Amino acid sequence: MAQPSPEPWSRDLERLVREALAAPSASRSRVAERLCHALGLKDARGKPRLGSCLKALRELESAGEIVLPPRQLEIHAAWRPRRLAQPVPSPQAVPEHLAEVQGLRVELVDPSDDFGMRTWTELLMREHPQGARLVGSQLRYLVRSEHGVLGAVGFGA
Repeated sequence: MAQPSPEPWSRDLERLVREALAAPSASRSRVAERLCHALGLKDARGKPRLGSCLKALRELESAGEIVLPPRQLEIHAAWRPRRLAQPVPSPQAVPEHLAEVQGLRVELVDPSDDFGMRTWTELLMREHPQGARLVGSQLRYLVRSEHGVLGAVGFGA
């Protein structure tokens, strides 16, 4: 029995992937960008769904359907976090018991707040064994009190 022919959208998707891979400057990210644009793949904020598209491309490659360009690790090796010029000042006179900490609050760091972002990055670069690199969608928080900045928390996709 003959295989049924692929649905029209399957052929269109295959054509889009092959065209994106044939582009002279094809990289994994650029292929994903072209596909997101061509297919209208956007998240709730209207940004391209690059992570999901890259995952789908890797799955197609694992299935033997396509061959992706090699990973360009040297791009990532050049990444340098934007840090403060000096360490974040240590908190002063922090009590032993949480209930005694004055003005304790957890603040969302606005990505457009350069000082807040640098403060968060500085804390993670100095205190966390893995550094401050998050991927995908991100949320960053600073833990503050009247005693100073107590810590930083981050969530990445």
